[in-house]
Amino acid sequence: MRRYVLDSYAMIAYLEDEPGADRVAQVLRQLIQGKVKGFMSVVNWGEVYYNTMTEQGVDEAERVILQLDKCPIQIVGNKRDGSVFLTRERRFDRVRSCQEWQG
Repeated sequence: MRRYVLDSYAMIAYLEDEPGADRVAQVLRQLIQGKVKGFMSVVNWGEVYYNTMTEQGVDEAERVILQLDKCPIQIVGNKRDGSVFLTRERRFDRVRSCQEWQG
């Protein structure tokens, strides 16, 4: 079975209908149909949340994440809740957040 690793750039392109959105939509359809497997790192998941939150607010970020959670994408890593906490507390810098996720 073909596997895809989705990063934050791909998901943001899809969410904001930027160039490449059609290709990401095609992969998401294949995921939903069970034809392929998809993976995303918890750091990229956090970046999608952060980008949406800073541009459109917390409510929209929560809506986006709920939609993302419905997709059969395996989130690789742990402490996803920590990603949301760090983002909301505006302490989301890559060095600090990576250190806290590893802790």
